[in-house]
Amino acid sequence: MEQNKAGETLGSVQDLASAQDESPADDFGPDELIDSSQEAPPPPSDNGLREGDEDLAGPSNQDLAFNDDDLDDDPVALDAAQSDGTGELEVAQQMGKDGASAAKAMKVTLAPSDQLSRFLRAAQSQIGYRSRPGNPPFSKYGRWLGFPNGGQGHYCAAFVSWCAAKAGISQKVGKSGWVKFFLDAYKRRGRFGSTPRVGSLVIFDFERDGVVDHIGIVTEVGRNYIRTIEGNTGDPRGVRDRKRIGPSIRGYCYPSFTDKVNQPQPPTPAQHVWHTVRKGETLTKISKQYGVSIALLLKRNKGQAGQGKITNPNQIFVNQRILIR
Repeated sequence: MEQNKAGETLGSVQDLASAQDESPADDFGPDELIDSSQEAPPPPSDNGLREGDEDLAGPSNQDLAFNDDDLDDDPVALDAAQSDGTGELEVAQQMGKDGASAAKAMKVTLAPSDQLSRFLRAAQSQIGYRSRPGNPPFSKYGRWLGFPNGGQGHYCAAFVSWCAAKAGISQKVGKSGWVKFFLDAYKRRGRFGSTPRVGSLVIFDFERDGVVDHIGIVTEVGRNYIRTIEGNTGDPRGVRDRKRIGPSIRGYCYPSFTDKVNQPQPPTPAQHVWHTVRKGETLTKISKQYGVSIALLLKRNKGQAGQGKITNPNQIFVNQRILIR
């Protein structure tokens, strides 16, 4: 959450709405997305639900106690310690020779689609986490990032940074406790825009005053909503799965693995199959030809929009079009 490190305000929402949505070919340079300050951010504006927003999953007062577990105990396949943050992983290849076994270090580069899936899995593994109450709260993400007093600070950006580190792609996503750090870094590279993508970082300006307040990870893009995973949000504070809509969304930061070629593709809609009746054909014959029952053919041809029309199963006509499936 939060964030205006120097206290300055940002440009208008209209300016950012026209920002570039197509990602350029270049990626970030070494450490360009790594914030070395490790400062805890100041208090943010309220990041709760607005009209039309919805909590899908998260901590509750009744069923989840404070759980400040360590970096390495959640169910993500690869640990951040195996990567330098660039998506290049050092692994050991086992080799056998004359009955002996040896290990050889190898570099393996994660494909962009793998970087995306690992980032989302890291975030999903944290849904339900609840931070320890405080003003500001204490969290494992703040502690990991170096916040004072054992992790005290508003931690939405720290949560995003933690997920990137857990996926081994800090230098592809970023590492900072400040929302504005992410905004500025991605704007410099032309990787900030108004179109949501799966895996992008959504930035909020809840007061619509030009000062960014909060950040989350986009996990789904719907017709008129996005689904997100966010840290330091809700009551009690924790990591929540949310459905967001509305004008409080400032824009989206695009890591390179969210470029359109790497986005999950929607399923191809099934193509309808039609049959044009020929001389001498009966509905029984057509049913056997396609392996579709007469009852199902009648159901699919009631004359509704996108259907054929069969009024009498014993009477079909030459050149009549029948919807098979």
